[in-house]
Order: sequence, then structure tokens, then C-alpha cells
Amino acid sequence: TFDNLVEVVGSVHHPTDMSGGPFPVIVLLHGRHSAMYNPGTNATSNSWPPSGSFIGIPSYDGYDFLASHLASHGYIVISVSANAISASDNGDSFGDYGMQARGELIQHHLDLWNGWNTSDATGPFGTDFVGKLDLTNVGTLGHSRGGEGVITHALHNEDLGRPYGVNAVFTLAPVDFNRPIVTGIP
Repeated sequence: TFDNLVEVVGSVHHPTDMSGGPFPVIVLLHGRHSAMYNPGTNATSNSWPPSGSFIGIPSYDGYDFLASHLASHGYIVISVSANAISASDNGDSFGDYGMQARGELIQHHLDLWNGWNTSDATGPFGTDFVGKLDLTNVGTLGHSRGGEGVITHALHNEDLGRPYGVNAVFTLAPVDFNRPIVTGIP
């Protein structure tokens, strides 16, 4: 649970030929950094939400090279934005440095994709992804605070009765603020 409004934004890469499937899913989560910038001055800020001439930094696009490569090998890759969390996770009221919020953000994205995977033609993709995601075969990758965030997500998913089959958790140079431990998932 997070006090601020959190954006639900990301990028999606998928196999060129979507006639097969369902395809395994990989969720990517970036680390902490400035949340927005002014394109006219290149000034950055760690405030949220963007206002005036500031816009959100699309950090989720930073994994495009990896996401494209993984998609070419038959994965649907979803890279999510966590700027609102990064902008607020150092305050005294967030003793866990926003890790639970990051875990819940990933779960929220998977919940949305579950709807778009089943029949929700009202979503942003129409019926393009209906039946295309294998949500029993999910992997996550996070860098820095995103690294601890994907661990927190795996534990959160377990607490919810494992609605998604998180079968792999990869932490890339993770922080270890809260020292969560995932067992039983490579």
C-alpha cells in the first residue's frame, strides 16, 4: 500500500509471430533515480507527479535492448515504471524504502495482463493478447531497488496464494535494505 498515486505505465515486447502461445512472461523493474526531467533545461527532479514543464523519465524503456532480445526468443516482456515510488520512497513513513509498493505494482500489472489475456477487449490492446500470456510461467528481473522489489513481489504473490506462477527471480545489483529471502524459486 502506497500513499501517492502511482503511474501504471510500461513497455511491452513480444514475439513477432504471435500465432502460437501462450508465451512465458518476464516482468522488468528499474531501480531508483530521478523521476522526472525538464526537456528544455535537462534539469531533473525526484518529485511526483510531473508538473509545469517537467515530464516523467521513461526508465522502463531502458530495458528495450534486453526486452527485444528476450521477445525474439519467445517471451512476452513487460517493463514497468516505478517513478512515483522512487520519488517518495525515502521518507520516514516508508520504512521499507518502497519495496512493498514495488511488489504490489508488479502484481497490479500482472492482474491487468490477466484480464487482457482472458477476454478484456476494452484494454489498450483489444484482443491482441487474449490467450497469449502464460501467467503460470512468469519470471521477474529487477535492478537495484527494483532487485529487492522483485523479491518482495515474489513473497507478495506467495502471500496471495500464488495467483501467478513466478518461477524465476533475477536480481541485478540489488539493494538489501529489508533482507527478504525467497526460497523455492530459482
